[in-house]
Parts: sequence; C-alpha cells; structure tokens
Amino acid sequence: MYNICRKSSLGMHLKRFQKEYPDQYDFFPQTWMYPADLHEILEYSKKKTDKRKELVDDGRMTEAQSEKDPVVLYICKPESGS
Repeated sequence: MYNICRKSSLGMHLKRFQKEYPDQYDFFPQTWMYPADLHEILEYSKKKTDKRKELVDDGRMTEAQSEKDPVVLYICKPESGS
C-alpha cells in the first residue's frame, strides 16, 4: 500500500506498467522523477517549443496567441508532503 500511496513511487510504478502494457496504462499524464529524469524533461520541453515555433512559422498560430498560452505547463509535487 505504501508504494501506491506515495506520489513518487506511484509515478515510478505507473511508468513501468506503461512500458509493459501501453494500451492499458494510457490514462495518466506524462510523468517524470526529478532530478533523475531531467534529461527527459528538457527533451520534452524542447520538442514542445519546436512544435510551437513550427505552428507560428506555418501561420497556424499567431505570435500573440503563442505568447498568451504557455508552451509547456508542468505540475510539480514534492516527494513527500502535500
């Protein structure tokens, strides 16, 4: 019970299950463990930023729309506590 009640271990287990059973474990958002997954976080952020730049360059989004809406929004939770 301890392993699924703690945010950090729940995220770790869900990611592991998602790798094993991708069709059954697609119900939770992208999750990283900081600082261990810092490289993946930066890679994800760069990918999203590049995609946004592509939308602006192609004319599918204006600069004003891009500035109003954040490219990436993260929800950070401490390992223990609330």
